[in-house]
Amino acid sequence: MTTDSPMETLETVTSTMDVARANVVEGRVRFDESGRAFPTGVMARRQTQGRGQRGRHWHSEPDENLNATYYVACGETVSEIVGKLSLWAGVVIAEVLDTSVNGACKVGLKWPNDLLINGKKAGGILIEMVKSPREGWIALVGVGINVSTRNLPEELRETSTSLVREGLAAPSWRELGDAIGRRFRDAAAILPAVQLKEIVKQWQERDETAGRIYEAREQGEVIRGTATGVDESGALRLQRDDGTILLVTSASTITERSQDA
Repeated sequence: MTTDSPMETLETVTSTMDVARANVVEGRVRFDESGRAFPTGVMARRQTQGRGQRGRHWHSEPDENLNATYYVACGETVSEIVGKLSLWAGVVIAEVLDTSVNGACKVGLKWPNDLLINGKKAGGILIEMVKSPREGWIALVGVGINVSTRNLPEELRETSTSLVREGLAAPSWRELGDAIGRRFRDAAAILPAVQLKEIVKQWQERDETAGRIYEAREQGEVIRGTATGVDESGALRLQRDDGTILLVTSASTITERSQDA
């Protein structure tokens, strides 16, 4: 971590989430009275075992992507903040990305954790909770963003992208990681006071979820439906073939768009 960076920066790690978890458990992360973390997170030039939602592998080459995990204090009672975290993190990171590319595009969001550019996935967010010996519960907000990647694996080319592949004047992964870190450091301090409905409103302004097919499990039954958006609680609205609407908090994308969309 340099004097002007809020982040701990490493060369090669298995995953920044693994390093961040060890830092919290071993008491190496401190928070001030306002909830600002020092360091704000950890990022690495390369990670060898990065993962996304539901254990999926996150493709990452050295110096091409942002591989980072940020710390957010949740205290002893986590229920209220945890309900906000995923949507809040998406909004904050999307705003930083908008600024970083000088307003050349508006970053979209896909429920629950994807960052989109021109409809394609450019990044994702993964949140895990860990208990600190002194600071209570800490949220580890893992962030992976394709910055200067040009050659994606063939199976990802139709659905994924990077800032550079979209023709954007991208910052380096270090610059982007620092920018998100500074924003997280300040935004996390006021998170407890921010109403969920305000976060949802900001998220809905970027929502590109509608029309995608999701699969969810309800009371042991696998349910498939078309997303119609996100409700005021942050849950996914899923419309079944018979027209009924279900609200789900956990689901997997099956296809990117319904054939009618």
